[in-house]
Amino acid sequence: MEIEIDAAHFEIDSDNLAEEWVNHPQRVYNYTAKAANARMRYEEAKRQEEVLRADTSLEIRKNPESYGLTKVTEGLIEAALLADDAVKAAAQHVIRCKYDLDIVTAAINALESKKKGLECLVQLHVTAYYAAPNDKSAYKERNCNYEHSREDRMPIPGIKPKVITNGDEILSHTS
Repeated sequence: MEIEIDAAHFEIDSDNLAEEWVNHPQRVYNYTAKAANARMRYEEAKRQEEVLRADTSLEIRKNPESYGLTKVTEGLIEAALLADDAVKAAAQHVIRCKYDLDIVTAAINALESKKKGLECLVQLHVTAYYAAPNDKSAYKERNCNYEHSREDRMPIPGIKPKVITNGDEILSHTS
């Protein structure tokens, strides 16, 4: 059975975050339901393969000549099982069911990643990341006054100023 995955479900429309959040839980539910069905099919396929292998093994033991065996050993029975077309088909079915389960699990992981991306985008919007630029002139005026008046600076606790001389000039430096 082919699992349908829509890649558009993993994209984020940053212009419609509210709609993305409204649709996200239903998408997660749909994919987790698909995962449950895929897991059930996988477990059933494994069980059917085990039963088929056991039945075929008993048939080989009862009638080794029909499988081209002259004597019955565990190694020869295993080789005959691996060569049996029905056992090969059952093993291939198990592999396909496991693949489908892995694909749906990857889709669920992608939805978890999308959820984290949605959370981060909402946080950016809340903190006005996308806001229009502010007028920085008042900030610049305040900083200009700050830079021109070094003696007005508050000392940082635990850090002592160093005095550096450059010829006749004394420069004050803090570190």
